[in-house]
Amino acid sequence: MPPSPAVPIVFYTPGACSLSCMIAADWVGEPYELCRVEREVRGSDAFKRINPRGQVPALRVGERTLVEAGAILVHLAERRPAANLLPPVGTEERDTANQWLSYFASGFHVAFYPFFVPGRYIKDAALQGAVRDAAIDQIRAQLAHVDRHLSGRSYVLHEVRSVLDPYLYAMSRWAVSLVDMPGEYPNLAAHQERMQQDAAVQCALATERGEAATAASGACRGHVVL
Repeated sequence: MPPSPAVPIVFYTPGACSLSCMIAADWVGEPYELCRVEREVRGSDAFKRINPRGQVPALRVGERTLVEAGAILVHLAERRPAANLLPPVGTEERDTANQWLSYFASGFHVAFYPFFVPGRYIKDAALQGAVRDAAIDQIRAQLAHVDRHLSGRSYVLHEVRSVLDPYLYAMSRWAVSLVDMPGEYPNLAAHQERMQQDAAVQCALATERGEAATAASGACRGHVVL
């Protein structure tokens, strides 16, 4: 009798884009576990054995580890194609989904880096405020791009939810304190509100806050220790 497949472990940090993988894992509906990695622990030897770069998300599946949100989200979606969280491989719709996954990683996400960690770009502390101000302009440009795309759409891929939606939600929430989201980007604000009504999203947010929460699908087997 073949061994039972390994239960995936999602490594997350509250407030990070790893929220997307928590939500997607619940949408998939297969058993999974969580491992909370506080920000100050990400540089530890224990976590660097999981991801040498010290970043989340990470996904442990048996003896191997996946990192980078886009790769993890695709893996989760393809664990259970019946969940319909990505279009079939080889279709035009899948090409479009891949395009958005790439953009979220290379365009949308990176726009926030200079705002959150300006010291990565300039060492002079006196100039870091200017770096953050410039970053807000880039953040606004990305918000505007996504807002235009969402006009007349409920989700990134029209009316069908996909792993793109928790990815977008996890990152777009970073901008809520920086801009007037409903006033300036109403389509993106509507997407955030739609996501926040989802039971898996509510559970993942509660988990990030450290509250006892039951996964919407019942698939989460709880937390494991790093």
